[in-house]
Amino acid sequence: MVVFNPLCPVWFSILLYCIYFCFSVPNKTISKFSKFSYMGVIVQDDLKVSKQCTKAVNTANRILGLISRTLFKFKDTVLQLYESLVRPHLEYCVQCWNPYYRKDIQLIQKAQWRATSTRMIDSLKKYSYHKRLQRLQLTALERRRVRGDLIEVYTIMNGFEDIDYREYFNISSTGLGDMR
Repeated sequence: MVVFNPLCPVWFSILLYCIYFCFSVPNKTISKFSKFSYMGVIVQDDLKVSKQCTKAVNTANRILGLISRTLFKFKDTVLQLYESLVRPHLEYCVQCWNPYYRKDIQLIQKAQWRATSTRMIDSLKKYSYHKRLQRLQLTALERRRVRGDLIEVYTIMNGFEDIDYREYFNISSTGLGDMR
């Protein structure tokens, strides 16, 4: 089952572009694509995001390898480099390719686990992964994606985006919603 993020107008415009422009050339037969890249995001014909997740994690792992080979393993240094060089690759345009399969989510989390691992930061050897995240004041990437979705809903609902919220949301007349 494909989970489609209706809050992302960019994703919808990519699909419309594929359907209406890639396949509708008059008097010509065009073979179906299996994937293409649009603004650095890999879009597959079945809307799975596994290739995009793999691409993001491979890039993050290359940068983490460079960091671990060339720098001392001080907490502040590794943390700043992770936040500025690695995490942007794991979060680039994530509202459009938000991973929904557990294997893709775990693959992306593995890159953050590697950044906080004991090989990267010596002073955190005795802590578990979740404790290391707390000590470093980092949030899990899955939680950051949910937070980004909530921020996007807020901007749509309050008119900061040029999107009619009634196309995506049904607002309760009582203001309480379904409280079950």
